Amino acid sequence: IALSPSNIWTVPLIYGVKKGYFARANIDVEITKSSQPSIMFAPLLARGDFDLLPQTPAPSFYNLIRQQFNVKAVSVFTVPKAGRSEAAWLTVMKDKSDSIRDLADLRGKVVEGAGLGTTANFLAFSALKKAGLTAGKDVKIQSHAKLAGDFLPVIKSNQQDVVSVIEPVATQAERQGYVKRWKTFSDIAPWFQSALVVSSENFLKKNGPAMRTFLEVYLLSCREVNASNGQWSSDTLDLLSQWTNIDAGIIRAMGGVPYCDPNGEVSADSLDRSQKLWIETGALKEAIDVNTLIDPVPTADALKVIGRMQ
Repeated sequence: IALSPSNIWTVPLIYGVKKGYFARANIDVEITKSSQPSIMFAPLLARGDFDLLPQTPAPSFYNLIRQQFNVKAVSVFTVPKAGRSEAAWLTVMKDKSDSIRDLADLRGKVVEGAGLGTTANFLAFSALKKAGLTAGKDVKIQSHAKLAGDFLPVIKSNQQDVVSVIEPVATQAERQGYVKRWKTFSDIAPWFQSALVVSSENFLKKNGPAMRTFLEVYLLSCREVNASNGQWSSDTLDLLSQWTNIDAGIIRAMGGVPYCDPNGEVSADSLDRSQKLWIETGALKEAIDVNTLIDPVPTADALKVIGRMQ
């Protein structure tokens, strides 16, 4: 599996590997660290060079089917939950924080919506949709922050009222006094599964038992992480700080321990709603049957062994 070392959303997998849970189940998890967008590895997934990848429900993910990359989402990483660390935030420029309190206050404002098709971009457009506002008509949307390194310079330029920012940059910018974190996915789109565990159809056919065992261990790791009720232990904090090279103080300031879905089931509704928003924004041209992107069997089989949680 290839994972980005710059985010903490894969915490249940990193936790399970470091605790030795996968090894005890005779599952050898080899992690390749890469700062490249995970979508770049999709051809390698289809070819068999990787067995698993995290993927976001971005336009590029939906396009994989048209490009004949037979990939399947089998589970999810962390999901939105109030008070926990989340993937991105709408932030308000510090000098505007008193005048922008509700989503309706975005009318007539300038919003930095980040690169089209990104997670931060999804958050920005979801906020406009929830407020009943139209980009280009009610709100000026700009897209200067294409990469992670672009956000802070854009914020410092102070040429906008609101910036949709990925973590940990949102927390770093707030601590430096430039912005105030305002709304996140649990406020705007709590249904959104922002990171999926994806495999290839070929791997699933050849290695079904291994995938089921992997998911059994993975979901038990999720549940153990959740047992902290969002409180950071020194062990988990140190683990993620070492993995990401993000200061432990920043990780703690981002919020509680990310929440993991204890049953890990991919939501067709989330994928469908996400696809519809991308079509509305023009990032996607045509809809596909989102069920073609999901294989529910491995997680269902794992849950038969470890049991569902309410």
